[in-house]
Amino acid sequence: MAKGNGGDASIKEADGGRPTMTDVARIAGVSQSSVSLVLNEMSGARISAETRARVREAARKIGYRLPNTRQDLARAPAIEKDTIAFIVDEISTSPHPVVSLDGIRDYAFEQGLLVSAHATRSNPDLESAVLRAVMRDPAIAGVIYATIFTRKVSVPRELASIPTILLNCYAEPRQHMAIVPGEVAGGFAATAHLTSLGHRRIGFINGEPWMDAAIDRLKGYKQALATADIAYDESLVRNGDWLPLRGYEAALELLA
Repeated sequence: MAKGNGGDASIKEADGGRPTMTDVARIAGVSQSSVSLVLNEMSGARISAETRARVREAARKIGYRLPNTRQDLARAPAIEKDTIAFIVDEISTSPHPVVSLDGIRDYAFEQGLLVSAHATRSNPDLESAVLRAVMRDPAIAGVIYATIFTRKVSVPRELASIPTILLNCYAEPRQHMAIVPGEVAGGFAATAHLTSLGHRRIGFINGEPWMDAAIDRLKGYKQALATADIAYDESLVRNGDWLPLRGYEAALELLA
């Protein structure tokens, strides 16, 4: 696996020939996305001066330079497309993207593919730099474009020319396949299980009410109540912030 912004992973060795960004990253001991940010001179990126110097020295040492023209790309030797780029807005602030990355990495490995991970931190400049690096890399076979929270996104126009799947997000019009959690079904199933046991006063502790996940889970809860001919009681619903402490407090409120 490639080493990305989200953590350590092994780096694919180049099979000789023209030096690659992967080679620079390996020699400098940084991620491919960090190499891209440095060589694209993205001054707003959170990369130390020492790391920038190390990347530039590694690139100079092996004679690597970014392909700047179509002629550069045309002269490059054919490279097998064996890498999936995982682009996500956040990767270190929540365990969920890490779990997604683990699943992507494991399945990709079974298929003989590698994964490069890039966290954009919802920074437009950083995302642009990542996209430029991904689109320049001839080894990239496709892109998984993901978000930490389920939401509607505007898919970057650069991805129109490469196979792309949306993970935990969706777009209109639906030009790309989108994989999102079945939040309505989850809310329905949890509530229906309790109604099947004969319970009729069922509390519902939700997340932040403006989020897609919270809206859909509440919808499933209401549908299950209606199916069991139970009137919806707003006093049994508590909104939270997805954190255990608030969930605990809400549970105490409902049980009081």
